[in-house]
Amino acid sequence: MKKRIWSFLIVLCLLISVPLPVHAESDDIQTNNIALAEDAAVLSGITAADVSGAYTGRPYVIEIKGTQEGDTVEYAGADGKYQAGQPEMINAGSYEVIYKVTREGYQPFIGSVKVDISRAVPSYAVPENLKGFSGAALGTVELPDNFLWQSDPRTTLGKTGIQKYYVCYRPTDQLNYTVATDIEVFVEVKCPGHQYKCVVNKKATETQKGKRIYACKLCSKAYTEEISMLSPARPTRVSNLKATNRTTDSLSYSWKKTAGVNYRLMFYRGSKVVSTQYVTGNICIFKKLKPATVYTLRVTPYRVVNRQNIFAKDTGSIKTATSPAKAKLSTAKRKNSSKVRLTWEKAAGAAGYEISMKTGNGKYKKVKTVGNGKTLSFTMTGLNKKNAYSFRVRAYTVVDGKKIYGAYSNVKKVRK
Repeated sequence: MKKRIWSFLIVLCLLISVPLPVHAESDDIQTNNIALAEDAAVLSGITAADVSGAYTGRPYVIEIKGTQEGDTVEYAGADGKYQAGQPEMINAGSYEVIYKVTREGYQPFIGSVKVDISRAVPSYAVPENLKGFSGAALGTVELPDNFLWQSDPRTTLGKTGIQKYYVCYRPTDQLNYTVATDIEVFVEVKCPGHQYKCVVNKKATETQKGKRIYACKLCSKAYTEEISMLSPARPTRVSNLKATNRTTDSLSYSWKKTAGVNYRLMFYRGSKVVSTQYVTGNICIFKKLKPATVYTLRVTPYRVVNRQNIFAKDTGSIKTATSPAKAKLSTAKRKNSSKVRLTWEKAAGAAGYEISMKTGNGKYKKVKTVGNGKTLSFTMTGLNKKNAYSFRVRAYTVVDGKKIYGAYSNVKKVRK
């Protein structure tokens, strides 16, 4: 009896119990419907699609489909409290809206919708008429409000003219607007005043022109300037010029050789040029000359540059003479025990004569200089009759106070 009473009470409770909400799934929105009673109908056909879009400044609204007249629709936001109107969804962000549809005789339908509002792309006017100076940092160029340099603001403005850089636009309302990047802007760069630095990139030589470049340290503006060829360096005066050998009909000369230098030789007899030569060495010989004749050699060093002869400013000069003709001793006779008379033939060009004597097998010594070329005899005194003597003579000429001798004559002996 007691078991039957308990069974009756359980069934009665089930009949009078209040049905709970049940979620049902429709169009990707899951809902759960919990029956109020075992015989309550399930509310179906209710749908609501997720919503997405960019911020517009106007509220986004979800649309519930499948409702009928008389249905009650309520919405719950993040706080879970239902209300008649939809939550306000204006700002960018992600929202989840729970809605409940109630219809008489049906279990309430509860569903949820996701609303995604993305940040909008802001509108802006691209900055114009931007100006800067060479040598200054890009960051010194002023930008309108909300614009920032995307290019490195430490970049040094260099070359003058219109230069392209990038900026970004950061709106005040960053909740609802994105930051716009990679915005091309153009900066007019001017040099505040050229500061040129000179670099010689091609040196001038005696054979080619050089070039120097002037470049502004601020704006890199550059121009080139031609450097004139160097004036060819003139060689120095010839040194160690001397006569090395002479005969009655030839003269030989030498001088110190300088590398890369040639020589012009001008050979004079008096004021008349008898020979002109161009040589590379440092010796020369002139032949077929007149005996006992004064000649002057002028040596001018020169260099050949660009097919031009560059002569030394100073010319070396030397005056000398060919040797007089060889003298001929005609006689050497004792006049008495202590005197010997000498006679000789006139030597062409002789200005005077020099007489040498040796005693026995001794060495020759100069015993007399005859200073007149017309004098052709000399008497040697103070001799000893017990000695044998040998005599010879040579002619000489004088150039600038210096004697030029001819060859020695034949020898004449005076015996005891």
